Amino acid sequence: MILAMAKRKHPRRTPAKPEPIPQPRLWPLLAVMLFAAVLYLGTLRAGLIWDDHNLVEMHAGRTGASDFARLWTSDFWQTGPDQPRSQYYRPLTTTSFLLDQLLYGPSPLGFHLTNLILYALTCGLAFLLFRRLLQSPSLALGLGLAFAALPAHTENVAWVSGRTDLVCALFMFAALLLYLRADASNRAGLWAASVALFVLSLFGKEMSISLVAVVALHQLLEHGFNRRALLRLLPYALAAVLFAVLHALAAPHTAPENVYTTPLAYSLNVIRNLGLGIWFSLIPGGFHYLVTATREQAGQTFPLPQGVRLALLIGLAPATALGAILFARRRQRLLALAFGSGLIALLPVSGLLPIGVIFALRFLLIPSFFFLLALGALLQQAARPLPFSRFTLAPAAWLAPLIALYAAFTWTRVPDWRDDASLMRSVLRQAPDAALAHFILGNALAGQGQVAEAGRHYEQALKSRPGYPEAEFNLGVLEERSGRLAQAEERYRSALAHAPAFRPARLALARLLKASGRNAEAADLRRGYSLPPPRP
Repeated sequence: MILAMAKRKHPRRTPAKPEPIPQPRLWPLLAVMLFAAVLYLGTLRAGLIWDDHNLVEMHAGRTGASDFARLWTSDFWQTGPDQPRSQYYRPLTTTSFLLDQLLYGPSPLGFHLTNLILYALTCGLAFLLFRRLLQSPSLALGLGLAFAALPAHTENVAWVSGRTDLVCALFMFAALLLYLRADASNRAGLWAASVALFVLSLFGKEMSISLVAVVALHQLLEHGFNRRALLRLLPYALAAVLFAVLHALAAPHTAPENVYTTPLAYSLNVIRNLGLGIWFSLIPGGFHYLVTATREQAGQTFPLPQGVRLALLIGLAPATALGAILFARRRQRLLALAFGSGLIALLPVSGLLPIGVIFALRFLLIPSFFFLLALGALLQQAARPLPFSRFTLAPAAWLAPLIALYAAFTWTRVPDWRDDASLMRSVLRQAPDAALAHFILGNALAGQGQVAEAGRHYEQALKSRPGYPEAEFNLGVLEERSGRLAQAEERYRSALAHAPAFRPARLALARLLKASGRNAEAADLRRGYSLPPPRP
């Protein structure tokens, strides 16, 4: 008899539900942006500094549609055919200035508020890039806060004229973020949006042209040198060419004469500027370079390194090259991308091609992102447990003292940007012989009615930079206002002796000559010129 065996029942297995992919939290992004805004709230009480006066006055009363259109077909500083040309083409930035004028009038508050908003948005995008590239929300938060607090950025945020780099960085970071997403998904819409944002960044400032080389480096490290990489690079290269054509049509550029004429001096300047760019992208300092690293002052207040500094500088170039090779050889692709992109972003302002100034902290807004990214990649490597220990310290924890240091420097630095006098006094504490700082401070004091002290600073400017035509002219104006016409004439002639085409001195001297009855001589000077009232 065969006994029927009961079938063993097995419970049905239901397919496991896929675990939901955690969505990135919004609060770290908001925290970085809020932190950036709080650090620079003091700028909302600031006035206009140096070139800011010209920017605001230049756009005063210009709020029509034709004025907006003109900005996209003209030079950065030029408002009319008789105005001097800067040979820069930055129509998106100038459009933002005109919008500020339309919304707020000449009040500095509106201009500073726009800078503050642009910086907060830029810091938010920097955080998103850190998070995507490092795949570590906590480390990205730490780096985002460090980027927001970096003291080198004070020049970009507190100075209205520093907005060019803010506009450029904002759209370049957005373009880079969409590029990384497009590279991973190959979605045509993302590619198109990334290239469009890249074009907008170029319209903010030409420095973002370095994104073409950054994309090329990323493609090389991630995919190798192949046809696919070239096709992905091509739209960015074409956009750069389009911008170059528009730039040439609207603001033809002629490179200024190189201050460094020998091959050795030229090379040392480039290497020096690259070294300073790396250093001040991470270490607070160098705030006086705003006025000490100009072309006119380079010989006196920004000399090429000598002695120990020269030896260290010469060692920097091979060390940098060796480090890049080791990063690539050990397949530390992120580290190679970050450090290489930082150097690429510095190249346009390194002196490789002569520009209007030798060095400035405002140039570091974009490079500092990449060098902080390199620091984050190094911290990730350092966080791996040692063979003899299971203890590790979270990478973000290493950044806490750095953020505190940066924030303290920035917080104490912002009040110096209250007005011309405050900023230049701060600069002169670090660089007492800065002729341009003495000149700007003299202008500020003259505007406040402190004529005697203004004159002393103009004299000090001449002592630091003999033959300084603008200082000679302003001393002449002060002499003329005091009724000392013979001394004023001497000052005007001295200014023209060093700069024969200096228009204000020609006009002022012609007025004095006419007042004293020397009409023929005055006519020779004023021919073709109008005669505005003098002012320092």
